[in-house]
Amino acid sequence: MAELHTVIEWIWKIFAPLLLSIGTVGNVLCICILQRKRMAVLSASLYFTVLAVVDTIALYMGLTRHLIIYNGNTDPRLESDLACAFHLFFLYSAICLSSWILSALTVERCIYVRLPYTAKFICNKRKAAIVVTVLTLLICAIYSHFLWTVKIMNVPNNRTCNIIDESFRKWIFPWLDLSLSTLIPLVIISTSNGMIISTLVRSRFHNKYSNKAKSGNHAITSMTAMLISVSIGYCLTKMPIAIFLIFDHSVEEGDVKDLVFSVLSVLEYFHHSINFLLYIVSGPRFRHETRAMFSVVCHFCRSNQIYSVSHALQTEETDQLPPQPSNVQPPEQQP
Repeated sequence: MAELHTVIEWIWKIFAPLLLSIGTVGNVLCICILQRKRMAVLSASLYFTVLAVVDTIALYMGLTRHLIIYNGNTDPRLESDLACAFHLFFLYSAICLSSWILSALTVERCIYVRLPYTAKFICNKRKAAIVVTVLTLLICAIYSHFLWTVKIMNVPNNRTCNIIDESFRKWIFPWLDLSLSTLIPLVIISTSNGMIISTLVRSRFHNKYSNKAKSGNHAITSMTAMLISVSIGYCLTKMPIAIFLIFDHSVEEGDVKDLVFSVLSVLEYFHHSINFLLYIVSGPRFRHETRAMFSVVCHFCRSNQIYSVSHALQTEETDQLPPQPSNVQPPEQQP
């Protein structure tokens, strides 16, 4: 089993820094692009921005712990009962909030597609901010039980940070977490996306829409395509780890179980790190804003470079001029 332990170690040593780097850069770029003037006016941009922030928190809370474990031979979660409780609280809250932000965004896009004329009264940035705030408070309240239900426990040949009550740990919490972070959001996301896709497909076969309506519909589908791609990625990467955790207590401890958990965990963190790439592939408007932002950055860099070269040449020319004599006495006048 030493070989399996080595495989597990290298999985985290390779993929943890890789996903952390990709996710950090991608999510920061998402935030910058979504806050550009043309994107910031959309209420969906608020959801996508919060999603990028929450995904970054989930990546750092999860992946940095494994980096420390396999590079520093210590588990920061086991430093104290307080560290144990707060790490679980922030990690589970961030992962669950990511699912519900995506669900809220899907519902909003569904309203925009199916009720385009009334959507402007139902969906706006102010209401989106209220939804995000309410979801954040509710999810933090639900997972706040970690602050008093977990502690560091000594088991044979191991120390672990886990829920104290065995029945709650084995039978209640796994289903509670699966329902909150995966099953309910999955139903909402699948249903809303199904309604969105069916509406868009029907609209393509109806010629009664004016050119203006088609143009507006194209603007909607740009954001909708981004959403559908992220939703598919969510379903493919989230379900395996959630199902595994349901049967976690019934699986014998060992390197095989740890290997499966490591692979499925990396798959889950993969979802939190690739949204920028999904947006680039699926969203024409996002691609346009990305090109525009990088064009501005490149123009700024070129301007600075030209200024630096010009300033250096001026300095060099000044240095090459002969020194001007100082305090020169005028010649005496001859009588």
